[in-house]
Amino acid sequence: MKLTTRICLVLCVVLLPTLCLADSTETNWPEAVQQSPETSWVHGVSARITYMWLDETEYLEEIDDDIYRWKERNLMVQVDKALGKARFGLGYIDGTIKQENELFNDTDFALTRKAPFANFDYQWSPHLLTRARLRYEQFSDDGNSGFYQVGDDEELWTGYAVVSYLNQQWWVNVSYARERDPEPIYDAASDRVELDITAQALTGTTFGWVWTPQWETSAGIYYESYGSDRPDQFNYTGQVTHQPAWFTPLRASLGVGYYTEEKDTLINLTLNYRHKIAEGVDFQLEYQLEYSDDEQSLLNQGQAVIRYSFAEHWSLVILGEYSRESGDDKDTTLFAAGSLEYRFDS
Repeated sequence: MKLTTRICLVLCVVLLPTLCLADSTETNWPEAVQQSPETSWVHGVSARITYMWLDETEYLEEIDDDIYRWKERNLMVQVDKALGKARFGLGYIDGTIKQENELFNDTDFALTRKAPFANFDYQWSPHLLTRARLRYEQFSDDGNSGFYQVGDDEELWTGYAVVSYLNQQWWVNVSYARERDPEPIYDAASDRVELDITAQALTGTTFGWVWTPQWETSAGIYYESYGSDRPDQFNYTGQVTHQPAWFTPLRASLGVGYYTEEKDTLINLTLNYRHKIAEGVDFQLEYQLEYSDDEQSLLNQGQAVIRYSFAEHWSLVILGEYSRESGDDKDTTLFAAGSLEYRFDS
């Protein structure tokens, strides 16, 4: 699902500080590249606790079977303060990463992840917004069950910086994002897949044009660089979005992306439906169909989100997502998250 993570992270970014997903199927880019950027927020102090659960099975065509299962769990606490044109926050992530080997029926690696982070956003005008996040991540062995042992703790600085401009006719995002590279490395000596704790960076811009209240287009160019031996590359994206006047809860998008080093072309169709079920209860449903020319695979993905505001100061968000590929690649991913937030009187 490379294409959609680059152009249109519409849902998860309001809930999660990072997706932390495995493999290039679910790349780890934050809200730096989401479409139609947000330019306002609710003032005051808020406290939030979030739990994220990921289970992904990786298929290997050469053996026509699953090769490993990636499991990731993260608990995040965060406090934000909005004052005037500024918003800043502090938070902490406590999580685990585990990869179970399907061939040897044991564990490739098991790690803990500790990550304090800080956010700072500033709204220069009703149209111009800057956002930044800095995160310090530390990885350690979670016991002795893993075939690979980190030994000394591994450290990684990650985060992003974004400049967003939005008016009635057009919008633009200029961004830099640095995240842990979730792509494992194949170890021929042991016939296993090893986690390499290095960073990947995405630098570039997305430009969008609103033609009518029903039609919007966007185009982007980004440069991907890697701390591992993976070659750097450019990726180009384009997307057309339609919101029919006769059924405004629905948004349909058709996108295309090209990755220069992988020489991969992706085509993505996204259908997004939003509906207010009752007072304080919002429901969102999204379906994605994506074709990869390089992998000769077809991805089907469904996502559901429920947002519930209650007792004046409380809000609850629950998200569930399932994806499955068919064709030459047959990966499956199950992702769930829940977030509880309390807003203090401003």
